[in-house]
Amino acid sequence: MSKLRTKKWFSPYWTTNIFILLMVGGLPLWFWRGGYTDLTSAKFAYVAILTGLWAVSTAVTAMGTKNGISMSADKWILVLLILCAGISSALSPYPDHVWLGSGRYNGFLSLVIYGSIYIGVSSYGRMRKSYVIFFMAALFACCVVSLFQLVGKNPFGLYPGTWNYYDKGIQYSSEFLGNVGNVDLFGALLCLGIPLAMGTVMYDNGKGVRMLVVTTAVCVFVAVVMDVKATLLGTAAGLTVLLVAGLMRREPEIRKRTGVLFMIVALTVILANVLSFSEQGISLGNGQEQKNAVTESSEKADLGNILEGKWNDEIGSGRIGIWKTLLKTVPQHMWIGTGPGTVADRADIVYERYVPETGRTLKARVDNAHNEFLEYLVCEGTIGLLLYLLLLMVTCVRNLRSGRTEKKLLLTAMGSYWIQSFFGLGLILVLPIVFVFWGLLNQSEK
Repeated sequence: MSKLRTKKWFSPYWTTNIFILLMVGGLPLWFWRGGYTDLTSAKFAYVAILTGLWAVSTAVTAMGTKNGISMSADKWILVLLILCAGISSALSPYPDHVWLGSGRYNGFLSLVIYGSIYIGVSSYGRMRKSYVIFFMAALFACCVVSLFQLVGKNPFGLYPGTWNYYDKGIQYSSEFLGNVGNVDLFGALLCLGIPLAMGTVMYDNGKGVRMLVVTTAVCVFVAVVMDVKATLLGTAAGLTVLLVAGLMRREPEIRKRTGVLFMIVALTVILANVLSFSEQGISLGNGQEQKNAVTESSEKADLGNILEGKWNDEIGSGRIGIWKTLLKTVPQHMWIGTGPGTVADRADIVYERYVPETGRTLKARVDNAHNEFLEYLVCEGTIGLLLYLLLLMVTCVRNLRSGRTEKKLLLTAMGSYWIQSFFGLGLILVLPIVFVFWGLLNQSEK
């Protein structure tokens, strides 16, 4: 991977390097006193403050130099997407929700942050192995926290009060592990990180590689134990591409390294399927964790239903029902949607589930499309979705033609993320990191 070269110690390239390290290494771990209760707001504050400081310092260090932002086709597409979202927000029938989003910080401001990250990183960033190491170190720490949670512990008090992981579906809806929060969001970062780290180890024999082997194995283990089908699908797709590419290389050392790495992955998967987790600890068995009632909105069963051709029309079927309900609303605002963060306004979907153990009824209002592509279609309309897909297409075409291994490796990792994003939430807890690596993938050639 290329080294960052700057003529000045304090330059836009230097500030961007620091920003990337703090974003990919800090955001997955960041939380505040409220734990999961205030996790989204805590991470939004982290992202907004860090991005604002970086933008100002980068602008200052670029003044009076020739290091200005060079606009390219992909950047113009993203600018048009933000413009489309801005017009949609200005004309939205839900003006109270479009700017910050209705509770999830997925409004117009967040989209501006993602766009700023992409344009700035692609202009002043250069892919470095240290980014992979920092990112995987953060994911490793999240996985360690998850393992403690899977045996009923509550490190850092992330669950409120005396609750733990096994109160899912009883005291609270959804499923939470690690410092990222919802397992679907955690799985999205694992989808990005595992292929990226695996490919780095395959093609780079320098410092830090051994640590990446360990962190990758632990991440694979936790991904299998979580059993989030979209995560497993996206990760498996990325690892398959890496396996085929590695075995087809002419260099014997790379082929050998590829074989050893994938043997480690296979053994890790077997181990994750053999061990069982419960509040009593870890034991050998066929199950993965103590089975408890889970929220109906989990996509664990939805992917299986789709693959089997089962499309239940009822809302209770989870994502499939949400998608069908939202698709019916699209013709009402076909071209530019109703603005970011307005899914809850477009379709008033509320899950209710009576819990016999507590005598309470859990309620959860759907405020996300649970599909990033559908989210763009509903919120930014047909124009917004087409611009997003065009950005993906330009990215793929440009980097498939590249002869650089690091470009194809990063594209593979991003591809893994995009596959799972068909079931993904696409929120402030993960998207800043996604747009950092997306910007690095389309980095300026100047």
